Amino acid sequence: GEVEIQDLRFSPDESAQFLRSIGASEQLAGFAHARTEGWPAGLQLVSIALERGDGDESKFISRWNSKQRGIATFFQEEIFPNLDPELQRFLLRTSILTRLTPALCDALTVRQNSRQMISKLMEENLFLFSLDEDGQWYRYHDLFSEFLLDILRESQPELEPQLHLKASQWLVTNGLTGEALAHAIKSQDEDYAVRQISELWHNLIGQGEFVHCGHVISSLSSEALNASPSVLLWYVVYLFVLGRFTEADTVLSRLESRIENESFPEGPEHRRFSYALRNRRLLLAFFCREIDKAEALVPELVEHRSELDAFSDATLQLS
Repeated sequence: GEVEIQDLRFSPDESAQFLRSIGASEQLAGFAHARTEGWPAGLQLVSIALERGDGDESKFISRWNSKQRGIATFFQEEIFPNLDPELQRFLLRTSILTRLTPALCDALTVRQNSRQMISKLMEENLFLFSLDEDGQWYRYHDLFSEFLLDILRESQPELEPQLHLKASQWLVTNGLTGEALAHAIKSQDEDYAVRQISELWHNLIGQGEFVHCGHVISSLSSEALNASPSVLLWYVVYLFVLGRFTEADTVLSRLESRIENESFPEGPEHRRFSYALRNRRLLLAFFCREIDKAEALVPELVEHRSELDAFSDATLQLS
């Protein structure tokens, strides 16, 4: 059956057993269970704070209770400030990642010690999980990542988009295009995001990231989309996959109008775009079962097959 939310929480006895293992009293265990509602991640934060503190339980309870602080504030005030400054810097700069690997972390921290930092986090049990047997990829606990992002946004709000841009650039270089595009969007640099979509779309199809890329495109502003006809062509294919044929037809009509009314420099790129546009019309006709329209478009595309991009050529063969 489905796992209920309450099944993921510790009972009072389980919380007490967990905290007694690090020497906590019954009073503190009861207090911590009530304040964390039995969430294991919250209880682990309490255990870390106790291990790093002076051992005075009454002072610990008083500090937390005096402001009726939530678990996020507790982390920000009791855990994070007591970490080594170099470790703090590492955590904040890598908090934007859904998964991390030493080389990627080096790129974000502008350091060469990320593997040591990761080892330290694993040794101290600071909410980092290994994703593979080789110890190459890791991820933070979701709650821990949220806490770190809150601190980053409060203390250095201008840094977050810069980190997303660096992450995207590293991921592009290392062939992880789906993740690269997600970070490109979050970098708030739409010109960069549009360039990456235009250049990486074929790779995304090969990696099975087609729908993911469509989601990325749909998150772009209308201004950015309209400024990049080639990205709109790929967006149309995404609309085909979703079965949104009327919307796809509208986008294609807008692109056709631009070709007719705007001055595009003649040349191979212009012809390739025109044929790609006709390819999308061909696909739309097939999807809408307008066979006569589809058959009327095939001869011209066959005649200029040498000028088609890879996607248009492949779909022409299928049709």
